[in-house]
Amino acid sequence: MSRLGRAGTLAVWVVGVGCAALLPALLLLLALGASGWVPVAPVGELEVGGAWLTALGGSVVLLILALGVAAPLGVGSALYLSEFASPGAASTRSIRALFRGMAGVPSVVYGLGGGLVLATVGDAGLALGVAGGTLGLLALPGVVETTERALRVVRHRDAARSLGASRLQVVSRLVLPGAGADIVKGVVARMIDIIGETAPLLLTGVALSLDEGAFAALPHRVYALALSGEPSAIREALLISGGLVALAMVVHLVARRPARAS
Repeated sequence: MSRLGRAGTLAVWVVGVGCAALLPALLLLLALGASGWVPVAPVGELEVGGAWLTALGGSVVLLILALGVAAPLGVGSALYLSEFASPGAASTRSIRALFRGMAGVPSVVYGLGGGLVLATVGDAGLALGVAGGTLGLLALPGVVETTERALRVVRHRDAARSLGASRLQVVSRLVLPGAGADIVKGVVARMIDIIGETAPLLLTGVALSLDEGAFAALPHRVYALALSGEPSAIREALLISGGLVALAMVVHLVARRPARAS
């Protein structure tokens, strides 16, 4: 198979995987839009200690939408850079420079971009998808990095090619099965990282604020509780923050174990 044919086959494969990963997120977004539900809770409930289900549900929805953006783009980009791209090509260097630049951008800048889009759109149902996409772009460089690290661990590529396997067969039958578990754990760990991102949610939360309430997610809830100044609210904010930190630590420890064993 020619280089052009391999590139076309890879493009179709990546697009298919991306559509399969985005489909649950799109269905969820359409279902939320049809039902009219958005993670919005009265400000008083956020400050006093109510709206737990709304805040938790908002975080889960945002993580699913972010996963639908970061997973297909991140894994597909890492596969291309690691297995198909020429290391010294200008396009390869440009793509890597782009992801390095994205990794160095503060989260508040992503939030500003998302807030501008949300303010322009002005629709709460669509704004929820844009907020999830903002978090997905924030997680994208980390997904690319962890996926490339997992792909580098897989061995015996040259042996498979010497037996007549094409590059696409090596990737689909050797590399992905061998690195699949580490890729999934790396993606999950990055999703846990962004669950505590506050700056993008605050900025998108301002754009999502409606007459009856404010945007509700766990980081935004912690921010509202801390601003209330009440001792009970401060304790609740510390408990939520501690729980998120403990969850992130456990997930990262589990995600690092296969890399250490290899």
